[in-house]
Amino acid sequence: LKAGAAYVPLDPVYPVERLEFMAADAGVVAVVSSVSVDERVREAMPAPVVLVDDLDEVGEPGQGDPSHQTHSGSAAYVIYTSGSTGRPKGVVVSHGNAVGLLRSAGRELGCGRGDV
Repeated sequence: LKAGAAYVPLDPVYPVERLEFMAADAGVVAVVSSVSVDERVREAMPAPVVLVDDLDEVGEPGQGDPSHQTHSGSAAYVIYTSGSTGRPKGVVVSHGNAVGLLRSAGRELGCGRGDV
């Protein structure tokens, strides 16, 4: 999110065909996964797969903020519904809407600035 990209949660228990459709429909450019996910699912993705299990080999993350700035209207994530036609339908959730959801949840849970 900090780099300006949106994420698309893909549940590996879904049929491979559904995951392929969702990834292609959302224009996924990279997939973050783990070796615990079925290899057939990883191989079906239309984009390079980065395994979190291998991230220790990559090294330390870069310092500083990425140059890309996000705005309240920028996409934060795309969530797929079952769709009334039987095909999954992507719903884009903006950064502003995600922040609003988190603020509301924080109020409901009684969280304040000092809570971590």
